[in-house]
Parts: sequence; C-alpha cells; structure tokens
Amino acid sequence: MNTDKNHLILSHDAAALPVAMVGQAADHVFAVDLAMPRDVSSPSDARIIADVCRELDFYLVELNEPDPWAYAIYHCGTVSNVYHRFTGRFT
Repeated sequence: MNTDKNHLILSHDAAALPVAMVGQAADHVFAVDLAMPRDVSSPSDARIIADVCRELDFYLVELNEPDPWAYAIYHCGTVSNVYHRFTGRFT
C-alpha cells in the first residue's frame, strides 16, 4: 500500500502493534493490508483478523453511507473510537 496517500491505521486491544492499514477506495474497492498472515493457527490472531474483517465490512459496506471513506475518517475522531476494542486513526 502506498503510505504517501491518505490511509487509516487500525489497532486492536489484543495486539501490541497496528493490525491493518486501509487505503481510500478506487472504483468502490478498498485496499487493505493486514499486518499478519491470513492463515494463522493462533486463536487470538484469528480473532483479530475476524474482527478486522467484521469492522471494515460494517463501517465501509453495511452502514451504506453515501461516502464510506469520509464516514470512516469521521469515526476515527469520535469518542466511541477511543473506548472500542478496535481503534483507527487517519493519516
């Protein structure tokens, strides 16, 4: 992923380092780089990956926002972002 462009960095309370980066959509497709392999044997890593997929599906697809990227950026600045097990920041 090109980190020179705007992207979101996702962290999870069960991981010491950020778990994923998300780039702005091109033709309604968001680029996602996971910081861990998708075929993990650790149950905690598998849970983190499942959480990443569930959260991204919710905020970028299921909410059906007119501009999901703008909404994801907005959500990074809300109080719920701070108290959730999943946090995001926009860079």
